[in-house]
Amino acid sequence: MTVWLIEALVGSSLLMLFVALVRRPMARMFGARIAYALWLLPVLRMMLPALPGWQPLYVPVAGETPAGGAAFALMDPASAAAMPPILPPVLTTTAPPPTAGLIADPVQVLLLLWLAGAIVWFGWQMARYVLFLRRAMTDSELLSRQAGIDIVISPNVDGPMAAGIVSRRIFLPADFRTRYTPEERRLALLHEGAHHDRRDIWANFAGLLFVALHWWNPIAHIAWRAFRADQELACDASVLSGAAANARAAYGSAVLKSACARTPTAACAMNHKSQLKERILMMKYRNFGRARLAAGAATIASAIVLGLIATASGAQVQPAPVVPPVPAAPQAPAAPAAPHPAAAPAVPAAPKPPHIEIIRVEAGKDVKPGEKRIIRTMVIKDGQVVTDDVGGPDAPDAVVGGDGKHRTVMIRRFADGKDAAEADKAMTEAHGAMGQAHRAMDQAHKDMIRAEHVRLNMPSREAMMAKVRADMTERCNAAGTPMDKNAELSRLATCGVDYREQVAKALATARTSIARDRNLSDAQRAEALKGIDQAVNSQMRNGDRIIIKTN
Repeated sequence: MTVWLIEALVGSSLLMLFVALVRRPMARMFGARIAYALWLLPVLRMMLPALPGWQPLYVPVAGETPAGGAAFALMDPASAAAMPPILPPVLTTTAPPPTAGLIADPVQVLLLLWLAGAIVWFGWQMARYVLFLRRAMTDSELLSRQAGIDIVISPNVDGPMAAGIVSRRIFLPADFRTRYTPEERRLALLHEGAHHDRRDIWANFAGLLFVALHWWNPIAHIAWRAFRADQELACDASVLSGAAANARAAYGSAVLKSACARTPTAACAMNHKSQLKERILMMKYRNFGRARLAAGAATIASAIVLGLIATASGAQVQPAPVVPPVPAAPQAPAAPAAPHPAAAPAVPAAPKPPHIEIIRVEAGKDVKPGEKRIIRTMVIKDGQVVTDDVGGPDAPDAVVGGDGKHRTVMIRRFADGKDAAEADKAMTEAHGAMGQAHRAMDQAHKDMIRAEHVRLNMPSREAMMAKVRADMTERCNAAGTPMDKNAELSRLATCGVDYREQVAKALATARTSIARDRNLSDAQRAEALKGIDQAVNSQMRNGDRIIIKTN
Protein backbone atom coordinates (compact mmCIF):
# COMPACT_ATOMS: atom_id res chain seq x y z
CA MET A 1 0.00 0.00 0.00
CA THR A 2 2.79 2.44 0.88
CA VAL A 3 4.66 1.71 -2.36
CA TRP A 4 1.50 2.27 -4.41
CA LEU A 5 0.79 5.57 -2.64
CA ILE A 6 4.31 6.88 -3.32
CA GLU A 7 4.14 5.84 -6.97
CA ALA A 8 0.66 7.41 -7.34
CA LEU A 9 1.82 10.74 -5.87
CA VAL A 10 4.94 10.78 -8.05
CA GLY A 11 3.05 9.71 -11.18
CA SER A 12 0.30 12.31 -10.74
CA SER A 13 2.95 15.01 -10.19
CA LEU A 14 4.63 14.10 -13.48
CA LEU A 15 1.26 14.17 -15.25
CA MET A 16 0.47 17.60 -13.77
CA LEU A 17 3.73 18.90 -15.23
CA PHE A 18 2.85 17.35 -18.58
CA VAL A 19 -0.61 18.98 -18.66
CA ALA A 20 0.81 22.36 -17.62
CA LEU A 21 3.25 22.21 -20.58
CA VAL A 22 0.75 21.19 -23.27
CA ARG A 23 -2.42 23.03 -22.14
CA ARG A 24 -1.86 26.21 -24.16
CA PRO A 25 -0.84 24.50 -27.44
CA MET A 26 -3.83 22.19 -27.09
CA ALA A 27 -6.15 25.18 -26.51
CA ARG A 28 -4.88 26.93 -29.64
CA MET A 29 -5.17 23.78 -31.77
CA PHE A 30 -8.45 22.29 -30.51
CA GLY A 31 -10.12 24.85 -28.26
CA ALA A 32 -10.26 25.68 -24.57
CA ARG A 33 -12.77 22.93 -23.71
CA ILE A 34 -10.45 20.22 -25.03
CA ALA A 35 -7.53 21.63 -23.04
CA TYR A 36 -9.69 21.75 -19.88
CA ALA A 37 -10.46 18.02 -20.23
CA LEU A 38 -6.73 17.23 -19.97
CA TRP A 39 -6.86 17.82 -16.22
CA LEU A 40 -8.65 14.48 -15.85
CA LEU A 41 -5.28 12.77 -16.42
CA PRO A 42 -3.62 13.36 -12.98
CA VAL A 43 -6.92 12.79 -11.16
CA LEU A 44 -7.43 9.41 -12.85
CA ARG A 45 -3.83 8.44 -12.01
CA MET A 46 -4.52 8.94 -8.29
CA MET A 47 -7.53 6.61 -8.63
CA LEU A 48 -5.71 3.93 -10.67
CA PRO A 49 -4.97 0.82 -8.54
CA ALA A 50 -1.88 -1.34 -8.92
CA LEU A 51 -2.14 -3.62 -11.95
CA PRO A 52 -1.25 -7.28 -11.32
CA GLY A 53 1.64 -8.46 -13.48
CA TRP A 54 2.36 -4.95 -14.80
CA GLN A 55 5.98 -3.88 -15.21
CA PRO A 56 6.22 -0.14 -14.39
CA LEU A 57 8.47 2.08 -16.48
CA TYR A 58 10.01 3.71 -13.41
CA VAL A 59 10.29 3.15 -9.67
CA PRO A 60 10.73 5.97 -7.12
CA VAL A 61 13.76 5.12 -4.99
CA ALA A 62 15.09 6.69 -1.80
CA GLY A 63 18.63 5.45 -1.24
CA GLU A 64 21.89 6.24 0.49
CA THR A 65 24.70 8.03 -1.35
CA PRO A 66 28.39 7.04 -0.92
CA ALA A 67 28.88 10.24 1.10
CA GLY A 68 26.29 9.09 3.60
CA GLY A 69 23.42 11.35 2.48
CA ALA A 70 19.96 10.49 1.13
CA ALA A 71 19.06 10.56 -2.56
CA PHE A 72 15.71 10.38 -4.35
CA ALA A 73 15.42 9.33 -7.99
CA LEU A 74 13.23 7.59 -10.59
CA MET A 75 14.87 4.44 -11.90
CA ASP A 76 13.98 1.41 -13.93
CA PRO A 77 13.02 -1.62 -11.84
CA ALA A 78 16.36 -3.43 -12.43
CA SER A 79 18.47 -0.45 -11.26
CA ALA A 80 16.13 0.19 -8.32
CA ALA A 81 16.63 -3.39 -7.11
CA ALA A 82 20.42 -2.87 -6.99
CA MET A 83 20.11 0.41 -5.04
CA PRO A 84 21.05 -0.03 -1.35
CA PRO A 85 18.14 0.93 0.91
CA ILE A 86 18.37 3.98 3.11
CA LEU A 87 16.90 2.06 6.07
CA PRO A 88 18.49 -1.14 7.42
CA PRO A 89 16.52 -4.33 6.91
CA VAL A 90 14.41 -5.63 9.75
CA LEU A 91 16.09 -8.52 11.59
CA THR A 92 13.92 -11.50 12.26
CA THR A 93 14.23 -12.64 15.86
CA THR A 94 12.31 -15.01 18.01
CA ALA A 95 11.40 -12.22 20.42
CA PRO A 96 11.24 -8.42 19.95
CA PRO A 97 13.96 -6.35 21.65
CA PRO A 98 13.01 -4.69 24.91
CA THR A 99 12.93 -1.18 23.34
CA ALA A 100 10.87 -2.14 20.28
CA GLY A 101 7.73 -0.52 21.63
CA LEU A 102 9.52 2.81 22.21
CA ILE A 103 10.70 3.35 18.60
CA ALA A 104 8.08 4.40 16.03
CA ASP A 105 8.14 3.15 12.46
CA PRO A 106 9.42 6.07 10.28
CA VAL A 107 7.13 5.10 7.41
CA GLN A 108 4.06 5.19 9.64
CA VAL A 109 5.11 8.57 11.05
CA LEU A 110 5.42 10.02 7.52
CA LEU A 111 2.04 8.60 6.55
CA LEU A 112 0.39 10.12 9.61
CA LEU A 113 1.99 13.52 8.91
CA TRP A 114 0.86 13.37 5.26
CA LEU A 115 -2.71 12.45 6.22
CA ALA A 116 -2.92 15.09 8.97
CA GLY A 117 -1.66 17.77 6.58
CA ALA A 118 -4.23 16.77 3.94
CA ILE A 119 -7.09 16.96 6.46
CA VAL A 120 -5.98 20.34 7.84
CA TRP A 121 -5.48 21.87 4.38
CA PHE A 122 -8.85 20.67 3.04
CA GLY A 123 -10.65 21.78 6.22
CA TRP A 124 -9.08 25.23 5.92
CA GLN A 125 -10.32 25.55 2.31
CA MET A 126 -13.84 24.49 3.31
CA ALA A 127 -13.84 27.03 6.15
CA ARG A 128 -12.88 29.76 3.66
CA TYR A 129 -15.71 28.71 1.35
CA VAL A 130 -18.30 28.73 4.16
CA LEU A 131 -17.06 32.16 5.28
CA PHE A 132 -17.44 33.48 1.72
CA LEU A 133 -21.03 32.20 1.50
CA ARG A 134 -21.90 33.73 4.85
CA ARG A 135 -20.41 37.10 3.88
CA ALA A 136 -22.08 37.07 0.44
CA MET A 137 -25.52 36.28 1.92
CA THR A 138 -25.26 39.13 4.45
CA ASP A 139 -27.60 42.01 3.47
CA SER A 140 -28.37 40.19 0.20
CA GLU A 141 -31.64 40.33 -1.75
CA LEU A 142 -33.19 37.54 -3.81
CA LEU A 143 -33.75 38.90 -7.32
CA SER A 144 -35.34 35.83 -8.96
CA ARG A 145 -35.13 32.07 -9.27
CA GLN A 146 -34.47 30.49 -12.65
CA ALA A 147 -34.05 26.75 -13.39
CA GLY A 148 -33.48 25.97 -9.72
CA ILE A 149 -30.80 28.69 -9.31
CA ASP A 150 -31.25 31.65 -6.93
CA ILE A 151 -30.07 34.96 -8.43
CA VAL A 152 -29.02 37.12 -5.49
CA ILE A 153 -27.97 40.79 -5.33
CA SER A 154 -25.21 41.15 -2.72
CA PRO A 155 -23.22 44.25 -1.75
CA ASN A 156 -20.32 42.02 -0.64
CA VAL A 157 -19.16 40.65 -4.02
CA ASP A 158 -17.03 42.48 -6.60
CA GLY A 159 -18.54 40.81 -9.67
CA PRO A 160 -20.81 37.98 -10.82
CA MET A 161 -20.04 34.70 -9.07
CA ALA A 162 -21.53 31.17 -9.08
CA ALA A 163 -21.53 29.06 -5.92
CA GLY A 164 -23.31 26.16 -4.29
CA ILE A 165 -23.87 22.50 -5.09
CA VAL A 166 -27.14 21.73 -3.29
CA SER A 167 -28.39 25.33 -2.97
CA ARG A 168 -27.20 26.75 -6.28
CA ARG A 169 -26.78 30.54 -6.39
CA ILE A 170 -25.51 33.32 -8.67
CA PHE A 171 -24.27 36.37 -6.76
CA LEU A 172 -24.42 39.74 -8.52
CA PRO A 173 -22.85 43.01 -7.29
CA ALA A 174 -25.08 45.76 -5.95
CA ASP A 175 -24.40 47.99 -9.00
CA PHE A 176 -25.11 45.22 -11.51
CA ARG A 177 -27.86 47.21 -13.27
CA THR A 178 -25.78 50.38 -13.66
CA ARG A 179 -22.32 48.90 -14.30
CA TYR A 180 -23.35 46.62 -17.18
CA THR A 181 -25.41 47.22 -20.30
CA PRO A 182 -28.43 44.96 -20.95
CA GLU A 183 -26.40 42.77 -23.35
CA GLU A 184 -23.52 42.56 -20.91
CA ARG A 185 -25.93 41.58 -18.12
CA ARG A 186 -27.37 38.82 -20.29
CA LEU A 187 -23.93 37.42 -21.15
CA ALA A 188 -22.73 37.63 -17.54
CA LEU A 189 -25.75 35.62 -16.36
CA LEU A 190 -25.16 33.12 -19.18
CA HIS A 191 -21.54 32.72 -18.04
CA GLU A 192 -22.42 32.00 -14.41
CA GLY A 193 -25.31 29.77 -15.42
CA ALA A 194 -22.91 27.80 -17.67
CA HIS A 195 -20.72 27.11 -14.61
CA HIS A 196 -23.72 25.44 -12.93
CA ASP A 197 -24.73 23.55 -16.08
CA ARG A 198 -21.18 22.24 -16.63
CA ARG A 199 -20.88 21.17 -12.94
CA ASP A 200 -17.74 23.27 -12.59
CA ILE A 201 -18.29 23.75 -8.85
CA TRP A 202 -18.35 19.96 -8.40
CA ALA A 203 -15.06 19.85 -10.32
CA ASN A 204 -13.63 22.51 -7.99
CA PHE A 205 -14.39 20.44 -4.89
CA ALA A 206 -12.82 17.36 -6.51
CA GLY A 207 -9.78 19.46 -7.43
CA LEU A 208 -9.45 20.74 -3.86
CA LEU A 209 -9.52 17.18 -2.57
CA PHE A 210 -6.83 16.22 -5.09
CA VAL A 211 -4.62 19.18 -4.07
CA ALA A 212 -5.15 18.25 -0.40
CA LEU A 213 -3.44 14.92 -1.11
CA HIS A 214 -0.53 16.96 -2.59
CA TRP A 215 -0.58 19.70 0.07
CA TRP A 216 3.22 19.52 0.39
CA ASN A 217 3.80 19.59 -3.39
CA PRO A 218 4.29 23.04 -5.05
CA ILE A 219 3.54 21.48 -8.46
CA ALA A 220 -0.03 20.76 -7.34
CA HIS A 221 -0.66 24.37 -6.24
CA ILE A 222 0.67 25.72 -9.56
CA ALA A 223 -1.48 23.20 -11.42
CA TRP A 224 -4.54 24.27 -9.38
CA ARG A 225 -4.22 27.87 -10.60
CA ALA A 226 -3.78 26.68 -14.19
CA PHE A 227 -6.82 24.40 -13.81
CA ARG A 228 -9.01 27.32 -12.65
CA ALA A 229 -7.80 29.45 -15.58
CA ASP A 230 -8.61 26.67 -18.07
CA GLN A 231 -12.03 26.29 -16.44
CA GLU A 232 -12.88 29.94 -17.11
CA LEU A 233 -11.60 29.70 -20.70
CA ALA A 234 -13.71 26.61 -21.30
CA CYS A 235 -16.77 28.41 -19.87
CA ASP A 236 -16.06 31.37 -22.19
CA ALA A 237 -15.97 28.99 -25.15
CA SER A 238 -19.33 27.50 -24.10
CA VAL A 239 -20.99 30.93 -23.85
CA LEU A 240 -19.50 32.29 -27.11
CA SER A 241 -20.21 29.14 -29.14
CA GLY A 242 -21.91 30.45 -32.29
CA ALA A 243 -21.98 34.06 -31.01
CA ALA A 244 -21.73 37.01 -33.40
CA ALA A 245 -18.94 39.62 -33.37
CA ASN A 246 -20.98 42.22 -31.45
CA ALA A 247 -21.76 39.63 -28.76
CA ARG A 248 -18.05 38.84 -28.42
CA ALA A 249 -17.32 42.54 -27.95
CA ALA A 250 -20.02 42.89 -25.28
CA TYR A 251 -18.75 39.74 -23.56
CA GLY A 252 -15.19 41.09 -23.50
CA SER A 253 -16.45 44.33 -21.98
CA ALA A 254 -18.34 42.40 -19.29
CA VAL A 255 -15.20 40.40 -18.49
CA LEU A 256 -13.18 43.61 -18.10
CA LYS A 257 -15.81 45.16 -15.84
CA SER A 258 -15.89 42.02 -13.65
CA ALA A 259 -12.16 41.93 -12.82
CA CYS A 260 -11.60 41.22 -9.13
CA ALA A 261 -8.51 40.79 -7.01
CA ARG A 262 -9.61 37.65 -5.16
CA THR A 263 -11.78 34.69 -6.09
CA PRO A 264 -13.47 32.31 -3.63
CA THR A 265 -12.01 28.89 -2.97
CA ALA A 266 -14.57 26.71 -4.74
CA ALA A 267 -16.91 29.30 -6.25
CA CYS A 268 -16.55 30.50 -9.86
CA ALA A 269 -15.96 34.24 -10.33
CA MET A 270 -16.39 35.72 -13.78
CA ASN A 271 -12.85 37.10 -13.96
CA HIS A 272 -9.62 37.46 -12.04
CA LYS A 273 -7.19 40.27 -12.80
CA SER A 274 -4.37 37.82 -13.55
CA GLN A 275 -6.42 36.17 -16.34
CA LEU A 276 -7.45 39.29 -18.29
CA LYS A 277 -4.84 39.07 -21.06
CA GLU A 278 -5.19 35.32 -21.63
CA ARG A 279 -8.99 35.42 -21.77
CA ILE A 280 -9.14 38.40 -24.13
CA LEU A 281 -6.66 36.70 -26.46
CA MET A 282 -8.65 33.45 -26.50
CA MET A 283 -11.84 35.30 -27.45
CA LYS A 284 -10.46 36.13 -30.89
CA TYR A 285 -10.44 32.44 -31.88
CA ARG A 286 -13.54 31.46 -33.76
CA ASN A 287 -15.46 28.26 -33.22
CA PHE A 288 -13.72 25.11 -34.37
CA GLY A 289 -15.37 22.70 -36.77
CA ARG A 290 -16.63 19.27 -35.85
CA ALA A 291 -13.66 17.58 -37.51
CA ARG A 292 -11.16 19.48 -35.39
CA LEU A 293 -13.18 18.92 -32.21
CA ALA A 294 -13.30 15.19 -32.97
CA ALA A 295 -9.53 15.17 -33.56
CA GLY A 296 -9.03 17.00 -30.27
CA ALA A 297 -11.22 14.51 -28.39
CA ALA A 298 -9.26 11.61 -29.89
CA THR A 299 -5.99 13.29 -28.89
CA ILE A 300 -7.20 13.80 -25.33
CA ALA A 301 -8.33 10.16 -25.03
CA SER A 302 -4.98 8.93 -26.40
CA ALA A 303 -3.03 11.17 -24.02
CA ILE A 304 -5.03 9.91 -21.03
CA VAL A 305 -4.56 6.25 -21.96
CA LEU A 306 -0.84 6.61 -22.67
CA GLY A 307 -0.26 8.68 -19.54
CA LEU A 308 -1.95 6.11 -17.32
CA ILE A 309 -0.03 3.24 -18.98
CA ALA A 310 3.31 5.05 -18.61
CA THR A 311 2.81 5.80 -14.90
CA ALA A 312 0.83 2.74 -13.76
CA SER A 313 2.03 0.79 -10.75
CA GLY A 314 2.62 -2.94 -10.79
CA ALA A 315 1.33 -5.24 -8.07
CA GLN A 316 4.34 -7.09 -6.75
CA VAL A 317 3.66 -10.62 -5.55
CA GLN A 318 5.44 -11.26 -2.25
CA PRO A 319 6.98 -14.74 -2.05
CA ALA A 320 5.60 -16.87 0.73
CA PRO A 321 8.08 -17.38 3.61
CA VAL A 322 9.63 -20.83 3.85
CA VAL A 323 8.38 -22.55 6.97
CA PRO A 324 10.65 -25.36 8.34
CA PRO A 325 8.86 -28.68 8.65
CA VAL A 326 7.55 -29.48 12.09
CA PRO A 327 8.86 -32.84 13.44
CA ALA A 328 6.18 -35.42 13.85
CA ALA A 329 5.12 -36.04 17.42
CA PRO A 330 5.60 -39.62 18.78
CA GLN A 331 2.49 -41.71 18.77
CA ALA A 332 0.86 -42.26 22.13
CA PRO A 333 0.42 -45.90 23.26
CA ALA A 334 -2.97 -47.32 22.56
CA ALA A 335 -5.28 -47.25 25.53
CA PRO A 336 -6.63 -50.64 26.72
CA ALA A 337 -10.16 -51.34 25.66
CA ALA A 338 -12.68 -50.57 28.37
CA PRO A 339 -14.82 -53.52 29.50
CA HIS A 340 -18.39 -53.41 28.36
CA PRO A 341 -20.75 -52.63 31.25
CA ALA A 342 -23.29 -55.21 32.18
CA ALA A 343 -26.69 -54.70 30.70
CA ALA A 344 -29.07 -52.89 33.03
CA PRO A 345 -32.15 -54.82 34.13
CA ALA A 346 -35.22 -54.08 32.10
CA VAL A 347 -37.59 -51.54 33.67
CA PRO A 348 -41.06 -53.00 34.05
CA ALA A 349 -43.64 -51.31 31.90
CA ALA A 350 -45.91 -48.84 33.66
CA PRO A 351 -49.42 -50.10 34.20
CA LYS A 352 -51.90 -48.89 31.67
CA PRO A 353 -54.11 -46.16 33.18
CA PRO A 354 -57.76 -47.05 33.41
CA HIS A 355 -60.10 -45.67 30.77
CA ILE A 356 -62.75 -43.63 32.53
CA GLU A 357 -65.78 -42.07 30.90
CA ILE A 358 -68.25 -39.75 32.62
CA ILE A 359 -71.63 -39.49 30.95
CA ARG A 360 -74.18 -36.96 32.13
CA VAL A 361 -77.74 -37.36 31.02
CA GLU A 362 -80.10 -34.47 31.56
CA ALA A 363 -83.79 -35.25 31.23
CA GLY A 364 -86.75 -33.01 31.14
CA LYS A 365 -85.68 -30.23 28.79
CA ASP A 366 -89.18 -28.82 28.79
CA VAL A 367 -89.61 -28.75 32.55
CA LYS A 368 -92.12 -26.18 33.62
CA PRO A 369 -91.41 -23.77 36.46
CA GLY A 370 -91.82 -25.46 39.82
CA GLU A 371 -91.16 -28.98 38.51
CA LYS A 372 -88.03 -30.98 39.23
CA ARG A 373 -85.29 -31.63 36.71
CA ILE A 374 -83.87 -35.18 36.62
CA ILE A 375 -80.06 -35.33 36.34
CA ARG A 376 -78.29 -38.67 35.86
CA THR A 377 -74.53 -39.06 36.15
CA MET A 378 -72.80 -42.25 35.06
CA VAL A 379 -69.11 -43.09 35.64
CA ILE A 380 -67.80 -45.91 33.45
CA LYS A 381 -64.38 -47.43 34.17
CA ASP A 382 -62.88 -49.74 31.56
CA GLY A 383 -66.30 -50.41 30.10
CA GLN A 384 -68.00 -51.15 33.45
CA VAL A 385 -70.45 -48.83 35.17
CA VAL A 386 -69.01 -47.76 38.51
CA THR A 387 -71.51 -45.10 39.59
CA ASP A 388 -74.99 -44.45 38.37
CA ASP A 389 -76.56 -41.62 40.36
CA VAL A 390 -79.90 -40.07 39.69
CA GLY A 391 -80.81 -36.87 41.47
CA GLY A 392 -82.99 -33.85 41.32
CA PRO A 393 -82.21 -30.24 42.19
CA ASP A 394 -80.24 -31.37 45.26
CA ALA A 395 -78.01 -33.83 43.38
CA PRO A 396 -74.30 -33.58 44.24
CA ASP A 397 -72.12 -31.32 42.03
CA ALA A 398 -69.13 -33.69 42.09
CA VAL A 399 -68.54 -37.37 41.35
CA VAL A 400 -65.45 -39.45 42.12
CA GLY A 401 -63.81 -41.35 39.26
CA GLY A 402 -62.54 -44.86 39.51
CA ASP A 403 -58.87 -43.77 39.41
CA GLY A 404 -59.11 -42.16 42.82
CA LYS A 405 -58.82 -38.57 41.54
CA HIS A 406 -61.57 -36.03 41.97
CA ARG A 407 -63.12 -35.01 38.66
CA THR A 408 -65.40 -32.11 39.42
CA VAL A 409 -68.38 -31.84 37.12
CA MET A 410 -70.16 -28.56 37.76
CA ILE A 411 -73.89 -28.94 37.20
CA ARG A 412 -75.73 -25.67 36.96
CA ARG A 413 -79.41 -25.82 37.55
CA PHE A 414 -81.70 -23.50 35.65
CA ALA A 415 -85.06 -25.02 36.54
CA ASP A 416 -87.15 -21.95 35.77
CA GLY A 417 -84.63 -19.55 34.13
CA LYS A 418 -84.39 -17.30 37.19
CA ASP A 419 -80.66 -17.82 37.67
CA ALA A 420 -79.86 -16.72 34.09
CA ALA A 421 -82.04 -13.63 34.33
CA GLU A 422 -80.41 -12.63 37.60
CA ALA A 423 -76.92 -13.08 36.09
CA ASP A 424 -77.82 -10.90 33.11
CA LYS A 425 -79.23 -8.26 35.38
CA ALA A 426 -76.11 -8.26 37.52
CA MET A 427 -73.91 -7.90 34.44
CA THR A 428 -75.98 -4.96 33.17
CA GLU A 429 -75.76 -3.27 36.57
CA ALA A 430 -71.99 -3.77 36.59
CA HIS A 431 -71.63 -2.12 33.16
CA GLY A 432 -73.80 0.78 34.27
CA ALA A 433 -71.68 1.25 37.38
CA MET A 434 -68.52 1.31 35.27
CA GLY A 435 -70.02 3.95 32.94
CA GLN A 436 -71.00 6.12 35.91
CA ALA A 437 -67.48 5.78 37.28
CA HIS A 438 -65.97 6.94 33.95
CA ARG A 439 -68.32 9.90 33.75
CA ALA A 440 -67.48 10.82 37.31
CA MET A 441 -63.77 10.72 36.48
CA ASP A 442 -64.26 12.98 33.40
CA GLN A 443 -66.26 15.46 35.43
CA ALA A 444 -63.60 15.43 38.15
CA HIS A 445 -60.93 16.11 35.51
CA LYS A 446 -62.92 19.05 34.11
CA ASP A 447 -63.51 20.41 37.64
CA MET A 448 -59.78 20.14 38.32
CA ILE A 449 -58.90 22.06 35.12
CA ARG A 450 -61.53 24.71 35.91
CA ALA A 451 -60.17 25.05 39.44
CA GLU A 452 -56.63 25.43 38.06
CA HIS A 453 -57.82 28.16 35.67
CA VAL A 454 -59.51 29.95 38.55
CA ARG A 455 -56.36 29.62 40.65
CA LEU A 456 -54.20 31.08 37.85
CA ASN A 457 -56.79 33.73 36.92
CA MET A 458 -56.97 32.27 33.38
CA PRO A 459 -60.13 33.09 31.40
CA SER A 460 -62.13 30.37 29.71
CA ARG A 461 -61.94 29.66 25.98
CA GLU A 462 -65.25 31.45 25.37
CA ALA A 463 -64.07 34.51 27.29
CA MET A 464 -60.78 34.58 25.39
CA MET A 465 -62.55 34.38 21.98
CA ALA A 466 -64.94 37.14 23.02
CA LYS A 467 -62.01 39.35 24.01
CA VAL A 468 -60.24 38.65 20.69
CA ARG A 469 -63.38 39.62 18.75
CA ALA A 470 -63.78 42.80 20.83
CA ASP A 471 -60.11 43.81 20.23
CA MET A 472 -60.38 43.19 16.49
CA THR A 473 -63.66 45.15 16.27
CA GLU A 474 -62.10 48.08 18.17
CA ARG A 475 -59.06 48.05 15.83
CA CYS A 476 -61.29 48.15 12.72
CA ASN A 477 -63.39 51.01 14.17
CA ALA A 478 -60.22 52.96 14.97
CA ALA A 479 -59.05 52.46 11.36
CA GLY A 480 -62.28 53.96 10.04
CA THR A 481 -63.93 50.70 9.00
CA PRO A 482 -66.86 49.89 11.30
CA MET A 483 -67.31 46.16 11.75
CA ASP A 484 -69.78 44.01 13.69
CA LYS A 485 -68.14 41.98 16.47
CA ASN A 486 -70.18 38.94 15.40
CA ALA A 487 -68.80 39.01 11.84
CA GLU A 488 -66.55 36.23 10.53
CA LEU A 489 -63.05 36.17 11.96
CA SER A 490 -61.50 36.46 8.47
CA ARG A 491 -63.39 39.74 7.83
CA LEU A 492 -62.58 41.05 11.30
CA ALA A 493 -58.88 40.26 10.77
CA THR A 494 -58.76 42.17 7.47
CA CYS A 495 -61.37 44.85 8.35
CA GLY A 496 -63.41 43.83 5.35
CA VAL A 497 -60.67 44.44 2.78
CA ASP A 498 -61.40 42.73 -0.56
CA TYR A 499 -58.06 41.23 -1.57
CA ARG A 500 -59.33 40.36 -5.01
CA GLU A 501 -59.52 44.09 -5.78
CA GLN A 502 -55.95 44.51 -4.44
CA VAL A 503 -54.73 41.69 -6.69
CA ALA A 504 -56.40 43.31 -9.70
CA LYS A 505 -54.71 46.64 -8.98
CA ALA A 506 -51.31 44.97 -8.54
CA LEU A 507 -51.62 43.10 -11.84
CA ALA A 508 -52.65 46.30 -13.65
CA THR A 509 -49.65 48.19 -12.24
CA ALA A 510 -47.27 45.38 -13.22
CA ARG A 511 -48.67 45.21 -16.76
CA THR A 512 -48.28 48.97 -17.25
CA SER A 513 -44.69 48.91 -15.92
CA ILE A 514 -43.69 46.05 -18.24
CA ALA A 515 -45.30 47.71 -21.26
CA ARG A 516 -43.29 50.91 -20.62
CA ASP A 517 -39.92 49.23 -19.86
CA ARG A 518 -37.59 50.03 -22.77
CA ASN A 519 -34.84 47.76 -21.50
CA LEU A 520 -36.87 44.69 -22.48
CA SER A 521 -36.84 43.25 -25.97
CA ASP A 522 -40.10 42.55 -27.77
CA ALA A 523 -39.82 38.83 -27.00
CA GLN A 524 -39.13 39.45 -23.31
CA ARG A 525 -42.02 41.94 -23.08
CA ALA A 526 -44.40 39.52 -24.77
CA GLU A 527 -43.30 36.71 -22.43
CA ALA A 528 -43.85 38.89 -19.33
CA LEU A 529 -47.28 40.08 -20.49
CA LYS A 530 -48.20 36.47 -21.23
CA GLY A 531 -47.43 35.57 -17.63
CA ILE A 532 -49.67 38.36 -16.32
CA ASP A 533 -52.50 37.28 -18.63
CA GLN A 534 -52.16 33.73 -17.34
CA ALA A 535 -52.50 35.04 -13.77
CA VAL A 536 -55.66 36.95 -14.75
CA ASN A 537 -57.13 33.83 -16.37
CA SER A 538 -56.32 31.81 -13.25
CA GLN A 539 -58.18 34.32 -11.06
CA MET A 540 -61.18 34.23 -13.39
CA ARG A 541 -61.23 30.41 -13.31
CA ASN A 542 -61.43 30.65 -9.52
CA GLY A 543 -64.58 32.71 -9.81
CA ASP A 544 -63.03 36.20 -9.45
CA ARG A 545 -63.67 38.83 -12.08
CA ILE A 546 -60.63 41.07 -12.67
CA ILE A 547 -60.68 44.14 -14.89
CA ILE A 548 -57.23 45.54 -15.78
CA LYS A 549 -57.06 49.06 -17.12
CA THR A 550 -53.77 50.01 -18.79
CA ASN A 551 -52.62 52.93 -20.90
